[in-house]
Amino acid sequence: MGQPIFKQVVNLIEKVNISSIVRSYDSDRYYKAFKSRTHLITMLFGILSRCDSMTETCEG
Repeated sequence: MGQPIFKQVVNLIEKVNISSIVRSYDSDRYYKAFKSRTHLITMLFGILSRCDSMTETCEG
């Protein structure tokens, strides 16, 4: 059985090695809970789910 599109996109992102990009730009420096990787995946979910607001994204 095939993988959902969201899972395929996340797998492609993992191949890019997000952690090295985050380290090079120091983007998680001041953030303790909502890290860059989580933020990226949340935004992608919202886009692929056609959510109109962050509330819709959080509600699923």
